[in-house]
Amino acid sequence: MSAKQIMYQAVHYELVASALAVQTGKSINPEFNIGCMIAMCPIYPLTCAPNDMMMATKAMHRRYWFTDVHARGYYPQHMLNYFCQERIQPRYHTRR
Repeated sequence: MSAKQIMYQAVHYELVASALAVQTGKSINPEFNIGCMIAMCPIYPLTCAPNDMMMATKAMHRRYWFTDVHARGYYPQHMLNYFCQERIQPRYHTRR
């Protein structure tokens, strides 16, 4: 397993643990407001050239996706595409 594969697998487990914590909190009190906090710095393009703008946008997508999963409950398509391009295959386990 590559270092990238291990990293994204660990992130997947972290996201699952967060979702389970939200479910547990809501089972205790459905009125609870539970969210996430992300510590990150934005990425700005070096210039307004289209290539720089696209690179910055793609880099921000790779930062925002954590929040996308927390808020929406699923992986955004751009990350699924990235996983495919990089041959990263997180293992998704289902609860029985």
